[in-house]
Amino acid sequence: MRYKTNMIKCQKNIMVSMQTFSSFLITLILIASTGLSDAKPLAFDNNDLPLLGNSDQQYLTKQQAQKIGNSFYQSAMLSNILIDDVEINLYLRALIAQLHNYSQFTADPIRILIINNSEINAFALPGNIIVVHSGLFLAVQKESELVGVLAHELAHLKQQHILRLFSEQQKSQPKLILALLAALLVAPNAQSRNAIITSGIASSIQTTIDYTRKQEYEADRIAINILVKAGFDPEGISHFFAILAQQSGLSGGLASGSEFLRTHPLSKNRISEAQNRIQDIDRSNLIIDSAIFQRLKTRLAITLYNYPIKKDSCYQSLLERQQSVRQGLVQEDEMPACSVKKISQNNYLKKEYGILLSLYDNINATPILQKLATDNPAHAQYQYALLEHYYRHNQFKSYIQHASQFLRHNTPLFPQFYQILSKVYYKNQQPDIAKYYLSLYYLAVGKQSLAQRILTKLKAQNKVDIILLQKIKTVLDQITIKKGNPS
Repeated sequence: MRYKTNMIKCQKNIMVSMQTFSSFLITLILIASTGLSDAKPLAFDNNDLPLLGNSDQQYLTKQQAQKIGNSFYQSAMLSNILIDDVEINLYLRALIAQLHNYSQFTADPIRILIINNSEINAFALPGNIIVVHSGLFLAVQKESELVGVLAHELAHLKQQHILRLFSEQQKSQPKLILALLAALLVAPNAQSRNAIITSGIASSIQTTIDYTRKQEYEADRIAINILVKAGFDPEGISHFFAILAQQSGLSGGLASGSEFLRTHPLSKNRISEAQNRIQDIDRSNLIIDSAIFQRLKTRLAITLYNYPIKKDSCYQSLLERQQSVRQGLVQEDEMPACSVKKISQNNYLKKEYGILLSLYDNINATPILQKLATDNPAHAQYQYALLEHYYRHNQFKSYIQHASQFLRHNTPLFPQFYQILSKVYYKNQQPDIAKYYLSLYYLAVGKQSLAQRILTKLKAQNKVDIILLQKIKTVLDQITIKKGNPS
């Protein structure tokens, strides 16, 4: 019952957050439709699969696709539906990068986002973006199933299915725009507005991102090939589809009982074809599951839904206790029910233990998190854990020192990093540097003009540090070049 209650609360929060995307979606439609009539078909990669569609069919250009992708990505980064757990995001990026390396796809990077949505779904967008719902992450049972879905979405991008589908966006423009205007101008309250917005978006997306059977067969074939080359068991994708089909009551036709199956039509023949292809593959040394996937799935379940954990393990005990501490259900002198020896043998457990201690024990948490960050300079999750600890306990000088080292070797996963760093510098009585990092935050979320104004004012000051002044000039030059060469 508690699980269902938290699911309902989460869904209500998601409904509210959809309003954040309303203005963006209108912009997206306008961008997508601009110049579509003059667009030329894109060149397809060479492969042994048949090309789908007519030669005279109109597609989005790469420039149009990139604009749509950038607009969505920036809006997602500014919204409150994005799951910003560092380790989960790093994990997903590592998976998609591994698949990308074996896909013979474009050299352009794939951007992946995980959003807080209980629906079992994932989808690809123009601009090489793959979006994963938290519901999918929690629904899959093994890592090979999750990787199978990612490979399937990557295949849609590789074959440019998404560009063809978005060229049909013109047909759903009036429907979506009217829904959004009705929500913003007519609906009497936030709940009504969100309902209308959601209905309009759902109808538009259903029209726009609805793959054909041929495209799904093609994506399956390519995904299986990518999975084997990348070292993952392709049976995961077949198993996942079979489970969805069973849950949706698939008979002889198309399954449509889940969000994923509504946008990725599935039939018994398609499942059989995938299983037949997999039968001839030697899967003895291919990855089926991993401990890190199961740990992250457990943490996400607890974080989002207070999910009850049945298995008794040190890791799960830490997570449950951590949740209890955050809710004020555990006294400060109560320690996690894990042996110190077991924790000391696992860096992952050390980090979780350090984060837990950081909530109420600054002195004992500091050396644990410092050592992890020092011993693992290439692992961003340890660096972020230490930075969050410093910020939590107002250790601003230590935060600045470690953040400076971090930025020499890493690019922040989220723009909010620059925003927090700006706050830290303000609290440390360094307003000029604070303004500089605030400009980087605005630049990262696509507000170039605002960033440029801040930097221009800083540059005009007489007492700006020489090193900072050089950084300001460098960023201003980059903005100028980017404005002169729009993507």
